[in-house]
Amino acid sequence: MLHRSYGRGPAPPPAGFNTYEGNGEGRYNGISGYKAKWKFTDAGEPGTNDSARIVITDSSGTTVVLIVDGKLDGGNHQATDERSLQKYGPLGEGTCPSLPFWEA
Repeated sequence: MLHRSYGRGPAPPPAGFNTYEGNGEGRYNGISGYKAKWKFTDAGEPGTNDSARIVITDSSGTTVVLIVDGKLDGGNHQATDERSLQKYGPLGEGTCPSLPFWEA
């Protein structure tokens, strides 16, 4: 689980990982069948080197329609494993930005 943190709450407990990768399929601008891949990296505190990469392709997976790639311009990824969440609870307030053109 990753979330964007704004510096409130306790220091994060160890997660055992620093990179989260995933993929999914959804609608892009209302059209079904598009594919998304993402990679979020927590590069440690204070978060100034944390990065994100999101790639959206057409249904064939060959035509790229969007790439977002680079360091965060604000906030901080916080890698947190399930056991830490159960033991410590959420790590403070945070938000995950949404992509208005993407619907899973």
